[in-house]
Amino acid sequence: MPPTRRDWLRAHLLGAAGVWSTRALGGCGESAEAGRDGSAAGDGGAGLPPPDHAIAVFDPRPTSALIWALAPATGIAELELLDPPRALPLPLDDTGVGALRVDGLAPGTRHAYRVVFASGVIAEGTFTTPPDDDADAPARFAVSADVGPDTELYDIFDAVPDDLDFFVMLGDWPYADKAPAAVTLDEYRAKHRAVRTPPPLQRFLARTAVHATHDDHEVVDNWDGGFRAASPAREAAALTAWDQYNPRHDAAHVYRRWRWGRHVELFLLDTRRHRSDNAAPDDATKTLLGAEQLAWLREGLAASTATFCVVLSSVPLDFTGSVDSWESFTTERALAFGDLPGGATVIVISADRHYFAKHVHGSGLVEYLCGPLAAGGNMPPDPLPAGVQTWTRARNFLDVTLVPGATPRLELTARDQDGVAFFTETIDPAA
Repeated sequence: MPPTRRDWLRAHLLGAAGVWSTRALGGCGESAEAGRDGSAAGDGGAGLPPPDHAIAVFDPRPTSALIWALAPATGIAELELLDPPRALPLPLDDTGVGALRVDGLAPGTRHAYRVVFASGVIAEGTFTTPPDDDADAPARFAVSADVGPDTELYDIFDAVPDDLDFFVMLGDWPYADKAPAAVTLDEYRAKHRAVRTPPPLQRFLARTAVHATHDDHEVVDNWDGGFRAASPAREAAALTAWDQYNPRHDAAHVYRRWRWGRHVELFLLDTRRHRSDNAAPDDATKTLLGAEQLAWLREGLAASTATFCVVLSSVPLDFTGSVDSWESFTTERALAFGDLPGGATVIVISADRHYFAKHVHGSGLVEYLCGPLAAGGNMPPDPLPAGVQTWTRARNFLDVTLVPGATPRLELTARDQDGVAFFTETIDPAA
């Protein structure tokens, strides 16, 4: 028999998550439900759904979250939540994609949910809401970027810890410009769908929440204002698909910030939609963030009462040889990161260069460069920029733990594709 609501609630009260099955549809006689080993669920394998199904949670806030679902066709799925128990319709559009904002959630809580698709497929997952802003609460999150089309590299998603509060994706998910490059809206949608349904990604998305920004490959390599002016229709198609697969509370802006209790505030940047031409003169008229986002960042850092402010940028601040990074926007970089306001300890986490590095800038600002997740590695420039203290060529993600208390600290660990730590550091403002 298919699992009942009581079975599901009991399982999640005991901490189970990430289970997929297929429920029998009507009629009597032998059930068509897939077992928990997935034996009747297409090509999914152990505990996984048929192809072309996925679920995810985006942008959780203390009392709300966006539940996202993907199926092969349109329909109305049912979203079931545990805290408080309720069932809500989750409509899927004509491409089989839908997102629903859920309010009334408890802050600082691990929530269980499941999506019952019209086909009978059931997808289950969990996510954590942030605690109240004044809570002296711990946190654990990870950051990385770069998910290419080679699914053999997706094993790294199984190495991401199970107990993350959230994951930050810093772009290049997917590489829509890889041959055959997407040009039309349907082609961009197909690229996104292809990187949501492989089993390691299904498991990963079912057990944590995601905050996402884009970089360039979701549109075209080195996407900038010049491409926007030359190919507005193609850019619009790419962004329509990206927005559909990466919902957020404020649809008008990709950049946003959120708190995790008393000690951490995160600032997720959009380094693409407002960018000038990379080749433009590096003066006061050239922008990476746009005037509105630049003011938002400066004002937010100045006003933050957090112990740590984490600025998340899809491109690094300074790596020799790349006009596509902040290096060719030095006038605005000085405005954004020079003479940082506020009393918090500020760090930058960036991506894009396909190797890990720690970079201490001349101002003392520390930047951690992470990624790739599931793409090939690169070598850093030779000679290394001044201040680069260490680098490693490996598929990787940055695992960040906040230890609260009277002397809160951040513990940063870079992990490879097997989850093995190869870099560790503790940031203790009181030291």
